[in-house]
Amino acid sequence: MGAKSGLIKLLVAGFVMTSGSVAAAADKDSCILPDEQQMLSCLNSTLIPSLAPSAEKTFKDYFQRLSQSYQLPTSAEDLASFRTKYFPQDQLPAIEMVGTRLDGSGKTFRIVKDSYFLVGKRKAEKLLRRNTHEALQFVAYFHARNFGKKNGMLFNFNRVEISALNVEGSEGVLALDGQTLRINLPEDREIQAKDLLKLWNSGDVLLTQSQASTPRAIMKIFAHFGSQTDKMGMKVLENWSFFNPISDFRVQLAALYHGHSKTLIQKLQKLPDSQFKSWIQELMPQEQIQQETGDLKGLVLASLNSSDVYAGALDSLFSDKKSSGSGDISIINRKTGLCLIKVSNSHVIKVDWDESEFGEGASESVQAEIKVDGDKVDVTAASHQDIHVVNDQTWVGGVCVDTNDNVQVNLDSLLRAVKKRMTDKSLVKMAVKRVI
Repeated sequence: MGAKSGLIKLLVAGFVMTSGSVAAAADKDSCILPDEQQMLSCLNSTLIPSLAPSAEKTFKDYFQRLSQSYQLPTSAEDLASFRTKYFPQDQLPAIEMVGTRLDGSGKTFRIVKDSYFLVGKRKAEKLLRRNTHEALQFVAYFHARNFGKKNGMLFNFNRVEISALNVEGSEGVLALDGQTLRINLPEDREIQAKDLLKLWNSGDVLLTQSQASTPRAIMKIFAHFGSQTDKMGMKVLENWSFFNPISDFRVQLAALYHGHSKTLIQKLQKLPDSQFKSWIQELMPQEQIQQETGDLKGLVLASLNSSDVYAGALDSLFSDKKSSGSGDISIINRKTGLCLIKVSNSHVIKVDWDESEFGEGASESVQAEIKVDGDKVDVTAASHQDIHVVNDQTWVGGVCVDTNDNVQVNLDSLLRAVKKRMTDKSLVKMAVKRVI
């Protein structure tokens, strides 16, 4: 018995010594440190840089394939844009691990202090590394879907902050704060880049955790009785495919611009200054252009190649129209306790090409006349205006007027219209107006 007890003690002592040496070796390369600031510093100087090359490869691979599918040329500058944007040389990286922020959001990753046999520490560090890798993969995919440049002034980001998910906080895994994307990683489960993509494409990135868990139909009711900000926020959610910079629609829209603008830039670069001056004067005789021809040409080329310029131009396609004088008219005879006829004047998000920065003229005004005679409703409107008439059971007579949110845009038709109207002249006019 004594010999057996001595053997056990010897084995335990040997295991403890081995564990200690393994711990020392593991801790040497570990960022799970007792001090929070040291840990964050280590994560930013060691973990993020080690994962950046894989993210950049993902960006390049997808960007090249996406560009090829739209027959867009790619340059060395395009392929370097992920590294240039998020890991600029001799500057603060735009992807950073952070702890608790000034506004109280986010939290520092769990620090395992008391795991004697390293099991908890190793598992936590492995999970953190895997989830951070997936976060960077999502950013790389997002950047590629933007063709290396933002394609809208809203709902894009220039900075990414990664912290631990605070289950008691209001933010979910993704939260967009101005031009900063916050990625809050869970510490109890693995996530994948496709999970982050799903959250973004659902519009939940704009919501708190409690809002995201609320059915959209309920949110719409609350927004109806809320402030104008609530109403506009609901409109954005309902029409996220228009505003989401990585939606199929926005990617196709950006591809149209890139394809045409790059071809135009090549033409202008070869055009002598004298011919360029004559062309501009013929194109825009009413404009007072003060710049020298050479300077103007350079400014126009820079404008056409500017991310902010074309992002703003694409956003300008969307105008918010009131139904007083324009917009869709819905005439609804529905079951209700108060009204026989409900005239719903739509608050519409619609595409208004002629008033966009690419357009060449003023849009037509839309006039509509509504006549209510008993239970009969007559509507007269311009031929291109959408009219909806719905008949339903009613209880009490009367006429009620309400405001709803609608969208009447055929995306395929819009893309065809954009392709038809995005001419050399319209793009140059847009660029010149930006710089004079």
